[in-house]
Amino acid sequence: MMKDMEAYTDDRRSWPRHDADWPVYLRKGGAKKQIGEVAGISLSGVRVVLNDTVEIGSDGAVYDLYLCSQKTPMDLLNISGHAVWSESREHTITIGLSLDGFDETVRNMLSEYIARQEDLVLQMDLEM
Repeated sequence: MMKDMEAYTDDRRSWPRHDADWPVYLRKGGAKKQIGEVAGISLSGVRVVLNDTVEIGSDGAVYDLYLCSQKTPMDLLNISGHAVWSESREHTITIGLSLDGFDETVRNMLSEYIARQEDLVLQMDLEM
C-alpha cells in the first residue's frame, strides 16, 4: 500500500513519483513467494527492493512485470521495464527499472493502478 499520495518530482522526472509499499512476488510455477517490495513508482519507472536470495541481470536487463490487486490476482497489468541501475546493500538488492514501450492506453491503466493504491502486488519473473 502506498505510504502517502504526496507526489514529488525532480528535474529529471517526466512523471510524479509516489512512495509505495507493495509486496513483490516471484512469478514462477504458481508459487507465491514474496521476494521484496516496491519502494516507489511513477508512470516512467519503478524502484524495487529485493531480498538478496534473488539473482538479477546486469543493468539493461529487461523484466516482465505484472501488477495486480490482491483481491483480483488474475486481473494483471503486464508491463516491462529495463534495469537502469542497481545497488546491493546488506541483505537487499535495489533496482531501478525504466518503464517504456507501452501506449497511452496502458499508461492510463497504470495511472489508475497507482491512484487506486490499496492492496496492490507486483509479480516478477526472476531466477532464484
